[in-house]
Amino acid sequence: MLRKIAVIFIVIILTILTMTQGGCVNKNYNNENNVQMENSIEGENQTKFKEHEEANNPFDKSNESIQQLIENQLKYIRNNDLNKYIETLDPLKDEYIAEKESWFRDLIINDIKDFDITIEDLDYLYNDTIIALINQSYNYNGKSYSIKYENKYINNNGGWVDSDLNFKEIETENFVIKYPATEERIANIVAISSQNAYEMIVDRLSKEPIDKTVIKIYNDLELLRQSVKLTFAWQFGGWYEYPESIKIGISEFDKKLSDDQYNKKVERVVSHELTHKITLTRARNNLPYWLAEGLATHYTDYYDWTPNNFRRFSSLWSIDELEARNLEVMTDNNDISKYYRSAGAITTYISYEFGKDKLLEIIEELGHYSYVEGTGVEVDSISIDRFHEVIEKVLGMSIEELDNYWINYKENL
Repeated sequence: MLRKIAVIFIVIILTILTMTQGGCVNKNYNNENNVQMENSIEGENQTKFKEHEEANNPFDKSNESIQQLIENQLKYIRNNDLNKYIETLDPLKDEYIAEKESWFRDLIINDIKDFDITIEDLDYLYNDTIIALINQSYNYNGKSYSIKYENKYINNNGGWVDSDLNFKEIETENFVIKYPATEERIANIVAISSQNAYEMIVDRLSKEPIDKTVIKIYNDLELLRQSVKLTFAWQFGGWYEYPESIKIGISEFDKKLSDDQYNKKVERVVSHELTHKITLTRARNNLPYWLAEGLATHYTDYYDWTPNNFRRFSSLWSIDELEARNLEVMTDNNDISKYYRSAGAITTYISYEFGKDKLLEIIEELGHYSYVEGTGVEVDSISIDRFHEVIEKVLGMSIEELDNYWINYKENL
């Protein structure tokens, strides 16, 4: 009996062990299935997440769009297609469009080689704004040039457009000041000094600008030069062409000036360029190059002078000599200074000898001609011919007679 019970007990134990082992085997099998299933789900989730991330992070796509925009700009330059090039620009920035039209013409009509624009870095500022670090390079007259700058691109109705340099803004009663973020101190000085310049020039000319004036500040004189004309032979500190913005360049010397010193300098620069804006607008862009600079120099620096003040200058050019020279290709600083002095002196002589009203009348009479599109030397010959006609009408003499009066006067100073 005991033997029978023992056998039954052993059978029970073996059954329990077998079931336990079977349970262990089944548990391991299930674990492997679970791991495989979890890995599969995780892989699917990662794939879906990646697809979602790519769909909801437009940076890569925008990068490609900006690159394509720049390639299109280069293509339009090569094809001399100004209209298509303008379509790549921010349509809300009229002064920028005007500036790029002048810049484009300069690039096309001159023997500029290997012009290129490349992206060195991109950064999202907002969802619809990208700032790109641009490298611009070209060759002209056997010399290589390059400049790096931050350019802004915005998404305009689903398409990206070039929206000028990466400027911040200050708006005053008469001006919109655009400046690099690093130059806030300078921008605040310009905001104050430009208003002083405005009041002085409006008083002297008895004319106001027709609208609020945009002033752009450049913290690199070479960037300013290349933003205006790639062929311009020398770096300048201020610029205006109708109907563009006034531009101010900050030199390394300027950065060392005190606030008061720089304020005085900016007043003079803005006065000069604001005179350009008012007189070129009134004359419908028909001022000869030398007269445009002469008026700006006269109303800014020589307004209260008589011709006798010019005795301290060793020599001055005649009208004929000024008309024969191209300021934009000069490289000698003495010649550049002499150009401005001579132009300012002749303009002051006309005001002194024939009256301030006659000088203003010359400007108004030039405004009766049709508007001439172009800047500087592009249209100078047209403006010179019209100026000669106006001199006969306003002063009752030929340009040769006026020039002889001036030559005799300056030689007897």
